[in-house]
Amino acid sequence: MFTTDKRLKRSTISRAVAGAIAGVMAMSSASAQQTSALDSEEEVERIFVTASKRPLTLQDTPIAVSVTSAADIEQSKIVDVLDLQVLVPSLKVSQTTLTSATSFSIRGFGSPSGIGTEPSVGVFIDGVFRSRAGGAISDLPRVERVEVLSGPQSTLFGKNASAGVVSVITSAPSFVTEGRVEATLGNYNQRRVKGYVTGGVTDELALSFSAGINRRDGFVTSLQAGVPDQDDRDRWNVRGQALWEPTPDVSLRVIADYSEIDEICCSSPNVISGPVNGIVLALGGIVLDENNPFARESVLIKAPTNDLEDGGISAHLDVDFAGFSLTSITAYRFNSLAASNPVGNSSVDTSTSVRDIDIRAFSQELRLTSTSDGPFSWIAGGFFFDEEIESTDALEYGPQLRPFVNLLTGGGLVAVESALGFPEGTFYPEGISVSYAEGQDNKDYSFFASADYQLTDSLTLTGGLNYTNDRKQAYVRETSNDDVFSAINFNTLAGGAFAGLSAAQFRPPTVSFPNSLENGKSDDSDTTYLLRLAYKLNENYNFYISQATGFKSSSWDLTNFSRPSSSLASALDASGENSSNPMYGSRFSSPEYSTVTEVGMKVWYQNFQANLAIFDQSLDDFQVRSFDGIDFFQANAGKTSVDGFEFDVRYSLNKNWTFTLAGTYLDPIYDEFENAPPGPNAPLDEFGNRIPEDLSGTRPLNIPEKSMVAGIVYTTSFDTADMYVRADYTYESALVFAPSGSITANNPDFTRQVNNLGMSAGLHFDNNMSVQVWGRNLTDDENLLSVYGQAGQAGTVGAYINQPRTYGVTVGYTF
Repeated sequence: MFTTDKRLKRSTISRAVAGAIAGVMAMSSASAQQTSALDSEEEVERIFVTASKRPLTLQDTPIAVSVTSAADIEQSKIVDVLDLQVLVPSLKVSQTTLTSATSFSIRGFGSPSGIGTEPSVGVFIDGVFRSRAGGAISDLPRVERVEVLSGPQSTLFGKNASAGVVSVITSAPSFVTEGRVEATLGNYNQRRVKGYVTGGVTDELALSFSAGINRRDGFVTSLQAGVPDQDDRDRWNVRGQALWEPTPDVSLRVIADYSEIDEICCSSPNVISGPVNGIVLALGGIVLDENNPFARESVLIKAPTNDLEDGGISAHLDVDFAGFSLTSITAYRFNSLAASNPVGNSSVDTSTSVRDIDIRAFSQELRLTSTSDGPFSWIAGGFFFDEEIESTDALEYGPQLRPFVNLLTGGGLVAVESALGFPEGTFYPEGISVSYAEGQDNKDYSFFASADYQLTDSLTLTGGLNYTNDRKQAYVRETSNDDVFSAINFNTLAGGAFAGLSAAQFRPPTVSFPNSLENGKSDDSDTTYLLRLAYKLNENYNFYISQATGFKSSSWDLTNFSRPSSSLASALDASGENSSNPMYGSRFSSPEYSTVTEVGMKVWYQNFQANLAIFDQSLDDFQVRSFDGIDFFQANAGKTSVDGFEFDVRYSLNKNWTFTLAGTYLDPIYDEFENAPPGPNAPLDEFGNRIPEDLSGTRPLNIPEKSMVAGIVYTTSFDTADMYVRADYTYESALVFAPSGSITANNPDFTRQVNNLGMSAGLHFDNNMSVQVWGRNLTDDENLLSVYGQAGQAGTVGAYINQPRTYGVTVGYTF
């Protein structure tokens, strides 16, 4: 039955793709006939990209790549990488518990955030790999373009790009003196100021400097006196560059940047209230209406804080020799986070999670690229990456945790305390904490090469290889645990008479690693490849077919939920290293492998451009990580696949009107996933742990079947000014957040369909002054972004919600 369904879906895809191709061919024919409607002297600017590590036009690049230009970014008021998804339908960016807890996915797949989990979507800024989202979410500097590459890119990007790449290319210093300053005011007290200045110091040296401040009040109003509103903006950044060109053949570009984020993030209203609501009310707390999460109100007793610092320096050297060029990119990055979050979405002070993370990374890429004429061209290089992560975190118990647990257990806390002979107040006293230290040392190197051979003037064969070796040494240590109650094994005490109390044990002692059975080491290597045949029919049409593989190394759970496998229970008992109250789970995901077969077409006319890619992508041992309010689970899905297509079309009716349409269709499935994170009602094993579920044959979570972005831009000129008006509409088809059997299954409150309209209009005057008015989510679309079990509140489900309608005005001056 499953095979038949899959064949039907693929038949539907084939028909849809055939229709799309026919439509593109028809539109391009019409485009050719209408070219004369444009001014014959007017040329559409060809977009050059470096997705293939060579400067090629977008239409000549046989890769599925979406390009967002500087003009698109400026007109649409794209501020950071999170905003890009309103223009690129294949890219999705989600943000959850922390500002830095951001994850990227392309074509539906990417890795969830976590300091021990590297991204499946690699983020590169000016060629420098950002290993964690916290190093890529600051406001964008002066950007030349952003390229989003779909599918594995291992043969050209040296580190973990198994699902795709987001490549941000910023503007280099100019030898001509110029600059710009702009200020923005908007609703929610939005205040944003940014600017840059650049110019030549000598004939060989040019400098640039840019800076920005971005502040905004929170979207979510706090109902607690003295607690600030949540989901605000408070960040600033500075960036300096030097470009030295001593000869026509040598160029050295040095970039230094620093940014800070200090924000109250991220709110998560309850959408299902569990049995603890009565306890919260009994303790004098406040309970919000679960049926109205978009009231955007918070009852948190403390504000969740996120203090993030990010910075680094990089040197980009390019040297031209006879027949080839040398590129060297050397970078050092640092990123630190200090966060404090009250546990659960509650108005009572039960506990607070505190975390400090420090990441240091050095990377070096060397690349040789052929420059001589001829049918054969090549790229060869190497990449080295050395990263060290150090983290500490603690759960600090608040004054209302003891009465909360006592009421939760029907007075059992005090009764058991007395029955077992503990002094009154021993269990869950205020002020104690459970503390941990986590870290990882990662060394990665790779060698890569690709070559193009022109079989004929129209036909080009491309082959590429990448060998990667990735080594990690990870650790998680429990440094202190004063929780006496959670250290007791109630499942065995008095023949299990008190087993029901185990649900109220929030921090049982954990088994640290490395230990005698778990060395905390992973050593992974793999060779990935690219094969592609590209056919250039003429100056207007290009076709290609390719197959590429990708690889992502092992991931460790570097949190206090990191637990050994139950298969080690007996050996841990024998070694004396087991906990007094053993809890088992997962803390390791083996490497992830991807393969994508793709057919693509690119069309270019003066007033019409189109790109289409049809793909079949599979992921073996896809790394999965989830949290249900009680535990984190880390696992590998045996095999996951997605069929689909993506396209983007740009049509210029005349010199004033431009229409764009881009879309993605995805049909993903877990072909094999027998060890999936268990649901809240899953049966228990002999150790009291929930048994993993079998999700084979089900659709992965939170992936819309259809995504689309449509845009219209009107430009014109007056005697004293240039004007534009722009509208961008984003659509995502309805999806259900959870699979069958889960607490949110088939509940219409836990589905999402996106209908989002953004608009902007601007005038640029001859005196170099400019003014823009803009709005985001003008439809005031209300959608859940994700749902999850609230921490420490069995039966309670929380959700993250989208941003409300925003609007503002921007005034700038260019010189």
